[in-house]
Amino acid sequence: LTAQVEGALRAWGLPVRCPPFDAGEIWTAMAHDKKRQGGDLRWVLPRQVGAVEVVRGVPQEVVMSVLRTMGARG
Repeated sequence: LTAQVEGALRAWGLPVRCPPFDAGEIWTAMAHDKKRQGGDLRWVLPRQVGAVEVVRGVPQEVVMSVLRTMGARG
């Protein structure tokens, strides 16, 4: 699935990596995201092409780790 999603994004000229912004600053900015509800962020995660799952309660450590893996600093 990852390769399919990356391929589709690349085909449309869209980024597949995070800019080298500070991961902590990205987390702080997410506090103002419109998808935030009841203190939690809602995450729209692709499960397969054409199907997503909306989840809540993703731990900050997991988000920070993913941001760093995708290119964020810190």
